[in-house]
Amino acid sequence: MDLDTEEIRETHNLYIESTHGNLKDIIKYFYGENILAKINTFSKLRSSLAKKLSNLAFLKRCRENNIIPQFLTQGSLKNKSKNILHKTSLILIKERIHFTKSQIVQTSIKPLSISLYLNSTCSYLPRGGMISGKL
Repeated sequence: MDLDTEEIRETHNLYIESTHGNLKDIIKYFYGENILAKINTFSKLRSSLAKKLSNLAFLKRCRENNIIPQFLTQGSLKNKSKNILHKTSLILIKERIHFTKSQIVQTSIKPLSISLYLNSTCSYLPRGGMISGKL
């Protein structure tokens, strides 16, 4: 192994030890603020996508069980009005399902492009169990 490479590796390892394996600091050190911002954006988009998928599953279960969620209900009404409201609420659930699906499609595209960019940019991260923590 080249002496320069060993010195660089030792410098990297000392930095990693001094940050106590903080992943954000390590990524910032190796790749800069831009990559760290992309990784944070990627994490937020994945979290957002998970919430949207959960919301979609909830709305589908409501539709299947003929239940109107609280956020779609109105105040107290008479029987005829309740029937109209119930039918309208079912249509609203159907619309919310459609809207949530379109949001999922839009949200799914962004993490993919960020992931491809990060894969092409980030080639080296130190290994060996020193990295711990969350972004």
